[in-house]
This record gives sequence, structure tokens and C-alpha cells, in this order.
Amino acid sequence: MRRTLGTFFIALFIAAGAHAQNTDESLDIFGYFQNSYEHQLDSDIGDEERTFMLQQLNLFFQQDISPQWRAFVNFEFINSFASQRQWGTANLEEAWVRYRPNHYLNLKLGLQIPIFNNLNEIKNRTPLLPYVIRPIMYETSFSQFIDVTIAVPYRTFVQAYGFAPIGRAKLDYAAYLGNSPNINSDVTIGTTGRDTSTTFLVGGRFGVRYRELKAGVSGTFDRVNEATITRDRQPGIVPEDAKIYQLDRVRFGADLSYRVGPVVWESEIVFVDYENPEESIGTDSEFMYGTLGLQATDRLFVYGSGWLTEFNGIVAFPNQIVIGIVAEDNSASLDVASIGAAYTINDRVVIKGQIAEVEVSGKSHRGTEKVETFNTTFEYIATAVSVRF
Repeated sequence: MRRTLGTFFIALFIAAGAHAQNTDESLDIFGYFQNSYEHQLDSDIGDEERTFMLQQLNLFFQQDISPQWRAFVNFEFINSFASQRQWGTANLEEAWVRYRPNHYLNLKLGLQIPIFNNLNEIKNRTPLLPYVIRPIMYETSFSQFIDVTIAVPYRTFVQAYGFAPIGRAKLDYAAYLGNSPNINSDVTIGTTGRDTSTTFLVGGRFGVRYRELKAGVSGTFDRVNEATITRDRQPGIVPEDAKIYQLDRVRFGADLSYRVGPVVWESEIVFVDYENPEESIGTDSEFMYGTLGLQATDRLFVYGSGWLTEFNGIVAFPNQIVIGIVAEDNSASLDVASIGAAYTINDRVVIKGQIAEVEVSGKSHRGTEKVETFNTTFEYIATAVSVRF
């Protein structure tokens, strides 16, 4: 795997250089990466840990094919990716072509990150964000132990977006279509990466921008094939006789950003609702964050941020969501309060620091009668350097 990836990228750069020499349109190659040092203090759920890590790297290839057409490719590597050592992951995040007939309309065709709330589309631009650890459902380095795609859509294939001027304000709009979450990952039953259902992801965002104000609402609808577990099963373990349901899933989001002089406010909220096969049983999730920042100097930005995350009746694992039939007995919350700073060395290098207090709590079923509750709090300290190259 490692040799294959190396050969691929060598061939890609050779082809890019040859292409740039033989065409009038230049191929832009650029990217972002963030290296971090993270220190988790002792807690009830684990011992003290500290580590250096290449948290994330995104490599972009962009070419303007004509005044109206642009092609774009985005490779993402997270958690010190090394295939030989089975560290981290590597993903092809985007490969699209964009048609722009005028200033008010864009049409993207191909694999892409959809517009949803404020942060989704720019979450991989690490030097542009002040955080070491981003709000939880945008933190792709956590995707190996929590399904970050529950709250926001990460992939779509057709998207129309743009803006319409209304006096001194602008009305933003976006509408997109993509696969459902029911993607085959088992090569023994067919081609992987294909949708195994006849449903689609449908979504969009409408918003307004006026001077330093940006606000909007977002939404998606899709249908998810998920396993359900009953009262006498331990959450997180899917039995062979678990029922599979196709559940309607609706996401609703809202975002608000505002700047007054050196003071910046940024916030988002997302509600996720699953149609549970059992009446009167709720399975849903909520995600929200708010950040208040101050541009203390031309180079120094300081902030305080709070995040709230709740799972009700949902046990979240990567590529799998288990719906608990007895939802009121299975819940979890993750609350984070943090302060941080970002110092801009120059246009390409940003140094960051962040301190957070994390509280994890909830309750879960164990057997037919017993319900166990848990609650733990720990501190998390992180520093990072973000670079645009």
C-alpha cells in the first residue's frame, strides 16, 4: 500500500509538471497542514497521555481550464498517516469540475464537500481557523473513534450555489444532491464506494450577508440503513439477529457570525432526527458551539469557546450508527469549554495554543434492568503550527 501510494504521487507530480509545460493554463499545487502536540491529563476513562502528531494535511490541485471552468482535487491525510504502520487514514476528499457562467451562479459536478452552516466547507483550511482542536463534529482527526458525519454532510456530487444581491445585502444559496450513507465497503459483495440503496442525500443552505453579519439555515434529508438493538443487548455490540431498518434522517442547522471592530462572534447549531421504528421513542442528536474572539493585535487572536454534543438513543461508531430501541436508556453528552490563541507569524504560518476542560457523561443499558450512569471530567492541552504551502 505504501509503495503504491508513493508511486502514484510521483507519477502525479511528473504528469502535473509535463502538463503545465505544454499548456497555457497553469496547474496550481498548494495545501495546508497542521502539526500538533497534545496532552490529555488523567481521568476516569484513561491515563495521562501526550503525543506529537501530524494532525492533518490537505494537498490541493487546481486548474482554470477556461474562464468559466475550473478543476479541483483534494487529498487528505490525518493522524500521522503511514500505511505500513497502519497509522491514520488517507482519503480522496474532492475531485470536481466547476462551471461559472456569471458572478451569481456556480455549478459543481463531482466529489465535493457540500455547503452546510458556516464551517463545513472550510474546515480543512487549518491556518484560517484559530483552533488546534476544531468543534467536535468538524474534527476529522477524531473520525477513527466517533462518526463525525452524523451532524454534517461530508460528501456530495452535484451542487449549485451562489448569491443574489439585495440592496446592500447578499442572499446566499446552495442546493446539492449526493449518495445516501448506505455505501458498500465490503469487496466480497460488490464494488466498494457505491451506494447500495435507491435513495439520495438532498440538502442546501440559505443565508444572508450584510456588512460584518453572516447568518443562514441549512438542512439535509436522507435515508439510513441501520441496525437496531433491543433492551437486553449491550449498546455498541450489534447482534447477528439485529433488525435492519431504513430510517429517515433529517439534519437542520443554523449559523451566525458577526464582527464588531476587533470582536468576533461565531456560532452554529445542528439538530439531527432519526425516524425510529418504535413509536414514542426518540433517537436524535444535538451539536452546537459558540466562539467569542478578540483580535488583540494585528497578529494575535484570542478566544473562548464552548461546545455541546448530545446523543440520544444513538451509539456512534465510524461508518456505523446503532439505534437503541430503548432510547431513553442510552444517551451520552460531550461538553467542552476551551480558551485559546492563534499568532500569525506571516501569511503562511500560524502558531496556536488551546486549553480545554472536557466533560463526558451519560447512561447506558446493561442487561434487561440495570442502567449505568457515567460522568468524567479531564483537561486537554494542545499546541500546533499550521502552514499554507
